[in-house]
Amino acid sequence: MDHFSTSDGVRLAYVVDDFTDPWTSPETLVLLHAAMGSSRRLYAWVPKLARDFRVVRLDLRGHGRSEVPGESVPLTLPRLARDVIELIEHLGVDTIHLAGSSAGAIISMKVAIDYPDRILTLADFASTPGLKPSNVDAGRWIAHIQRRGVRGFLADTIADRFDLARVDPRFVEWFLDESGKTSAEWLARFVPLMRTLDLTDDLAKIRCPMLAVVPDHDPISSMAQYEVLRDRIAHCEQAGDGRVLDRVADHVELVRLEPGRSPDVDEEQDLEDRRDEHRGDVDRRARPVEEHPVAHPAAVPEDAPGRPQRLRRDARDRRRGEGRH
Repeated sequence: MDHFSTSDGVRLAYVVDDFTDPWTSPETLVLLHAAMGSSRRLYAWVPKLARDFRVVRLDLRGHGRSEVPGESVPLTLPRLARDVIELIEHLGVDTIHLAGSSAGAIISMKVAIDYPDRILTLADFASTPGLKPSNVDAGRWIAHIQRRGVRGFLADTIADRFDLARVDPRFVEWFLDESGKTSAEWLARFVPLMRTLDLTDDLAKIRCPMLAVVPDHDPISSMAQYEVLRDRIAHCEQAGDGRVLDRVADHVELVRLEPGRSPDVDEEQDLEDRRDEHRGDVDRRARPVEEHPVAHPAAVPEDAPGRPQRLRRDARDRRRGEGRH
């Protein structure tokens, strides 16, 4: 794991996984985890994505192995978005693909809004434009955490996050142990901030293609709040929560055409076929939402509905034939 220092003096941790062909120049895909998580929670994304991208997982400030800022350091959404930009500048990267889960998705949307020229594609998992319209009781959450600790809070509410009849109990214990490492003092600042956010009025500023993976059950937000993404963002594809890693890879492949070139007839048909396949997915599967399966892939059943792989495979073959990523 590597570290860098932000412009306001906070030391942030990140990890890079790159298993692309060494003679190519891979594009960079940055992943942002949910609140009370870390880059480690995205472990199962790496084998799927790092063969075709340089995958960078950031520990958000105050999470994982990143520094917990002192009380004197302001905590704002623009600052969280700026952390992502300073990370890619540290890495010497101009543009990236960006994917986030839950709170990480809200930060990702803010990055795309404030720095549109830096984002090639955007993927949002289990996040509305913000928690301000939600029924989250930040004060109650914080009181629960103060009373029981982060691990205890999550253990008490674990049935809201997983179908315990289907998830490996060893994974649940690992999830609780990892999440329990998050600073309760930091969450007392982070959760109330997230509760104040609503990016609805700025969504039209997102210019890049966006994939929004929507759960079919959310105890804290209505489905109408998810529909705002599709209605306000010009190039937003919305889908259910099947094989989410395939959805990320496919989504990125679909926009990796030559600059200025439109999809050919076959590609357009593939797009339409895949949209038809996934229309209605939002209403098909029951899955708890606060931590989406993309943030804990062990919770995704092997037989979960997926999307066709041909277009992603064909696009990858085209890139390799051209000797580039």
